[in-house]
Amino acid sequence: MRTFLSSLLFFPSITFGLLTAEIFPWAILYALVYVRRYSIPLLLVMSILIASGVSVGFSNGFHTNTNSDVIRSLGAYINALMGLQIVIAASAKESARLLRVLFAVLLASVCMGLLQSSALLDVDWLIQALIPRGQTDALLDSGRGATLFAAEPARAGVELVLMYATCRLTFLGRRNSIALDLFFLAFQVLIIKSASAVALSVLFLGIIYANLKYVWVVITLSCAAGLFIALNPDSRVALLVHGIFEIEGLSEALFYLANESGNRILSIYTFMYSGLSQPFGAGVGAWPESSIQAIIASGVDWTQFRYFTVVSDGELSPFRGSGLIPNLMLDIGVVGTIVLLIGIYFAISNRVYWCREAKQVSILIFFKMLMFGSPGDPIPFLALALVFSYHSSLHQTMVLRKYGKEAAKIHIK
Repeated sequence: MRTFLSSLLFFPSITFGLLTAEIFPWAILYALVYVRRYSIPLLLVMSILIASGVSVGFSNGFHTNTNSDVIRSLGAYINALMGLQIVIAASAKESARLLRVLFAVLLASVCMGLLQSSALLDVDWLIQALIPRGQTDALLDSGRGATLFAAEPARAGVELVLMYATCRLTFLGRRNSIALDLFFLAFQVLIIKSASAVALSVLFLGIIYANLKYVWVVITLSCAAGLFIALNPDSRVALLVHGIFEIEGLSEALFYLANESGNRILSIYTFMYSGLSQPFGAGVGAWPESSIQAIIASGVDWTQFRYFTVVSDGELSPFRGSGLIPNLMLDIGVVGTIVLLIGIYFAISNRVYWCREAKQVSILIFFKMLMFGSPGDPIPFLALALVFSYHSSLHQTMVLRKYGKEAAKIHIK
């Protein structure tokens, strides 16, 4: 049962039809069953989020719709933070087990992607049973990529980046690293075909090869990426790149990119603007009103965005944002967001050995939280904590061998 629940931590889109939500709270369920020790900084952070949600409920008279929005928003934030809590409370042995589970999930996801794209077997029935929101065959028929075990290719690709990065920065290390990176990049471009997933993949590879001695690797990967895109001209990535190169002005190209991203870039800008202008935010669960207020206050001409034409027939409508940090900025403002990030740092500080890999995964997770994905996804925090835990345990073992048990205690402190 524990292994089954552990695997579901890395399949947040699997709901079995039990909830209509995009993310099932598997991390909350796992923590309630198996976690016995909770981090005080994380509990304080959760208390701030709960207090914000309760204040929204009070201000709206605990209306049924408001209660639902508050509960769902709180559930999303707490589910994400529980991903961090699970690893913080785990022993080194348990963290290693979770890492093995993650690797198995990564392999299963790659196999599923190859099956979906090759159409050798009809797996749409399985995806529909696990993820009723999933539309594998429909998306592939329309030229979009494989969804793996997620509701859409973008989410599948972003989660794949995080899982691959975790394995790449821990036990995979440097073994056949360039070959693995080439395969990973090809898989994202040719199988997943999501622009946001490819962008995060390129960012990750840029982070790990950010050194002059790896210039030849960067050139090789860049050429390979261009070749992969050229081999699949009808993919979302290829169409987006082609559209950008056809536009001459920088501002026009940026607007084209924002318009093609749906509400992703729009939400990042408007929510960040709202968080700076309202330092304590509009409250957790108030997004149906605060998202509209944010776009109006930002001065953005929302009528130019195709997103509202498709979603609400050209009318301004509420929308959730992309990335954890922009959503936090909207809900609890810049003050609350900074406090939350500080709380996360103190919660994980005893698991941090600031080696190169720890810095690399921190940069990746920060940009992921800033720009990509659902705020309720626990995988970013699981990835962050597992990389930290792995290298912290490795460092302690090396110190123990070098200095002996008693001396190592002093050295580690």
